[in-house]
Amino acid sequence: MKVLRKHIPGERSPAVADFYEQTITLNEPAYSQFDDFTQRFILQHERGHLALDTLDEMAADRYAFDALAGSEPYSLRKSVEALENSLPYTNPEHYARLRQQLRRALEWDANHGNPDAAKALAELDRYAYYTDYQGSNWESYQKQQIVKTRADSDKILAGSYTLNTSSIVLMGVFFVVVILVGFSFRKKG
Repeated sequence: MKVLRKHIPGERSPAVADFYEQTITLNEPAYSQFDDFTQRFILQHERGHLALDTLDEMAADRYAFDALAGSEPYSLRKSVEALENSLPYTNPEHYARLRQQLRRALEWDANHGNPDAAKALAELDRYAYYTDYQGSNWESYQKQQIVKTRADSDKILAGSYTLNTSSIVLMGVFFVVVILVGFSFRKKG
């Protein structure tokens, strides 16, 4: 597998994988605008496409996460930030990818002994089944959920977060309000 660095005219992505040539092209200057960890994440993501022989973006995200999780201090948070900063959020899949990355980081942290991450993961899963509706407000709803989950995850993955009863109640109220608003838009459409 070869890795090339060059400008690809008309390409907005920071990197592309070529299955036929088994090469990864890092698109300068788009690739160089990211920090070192994000660049490594992008490279691992593209390696994931080739290694797994897939166009599935979530599978490539998982490959990159698995390659970098636990590799250095704050790698979980950095892996979420890498995906968050490198996606343009031009379609609903981007929100789903970020949500899945948050889930991966919390799951990894919970499996490695962080009880706060385990609690946050349970809360995230508790409300997950409400995210599959479509409506005029769908992207806004997804973005609100990501922003809230992202803020909570930053605290957890930094190791300085305590999930107490009042924060659970506030999260519950927030999600119930968002869900009710979402369903009212859905019924009108």
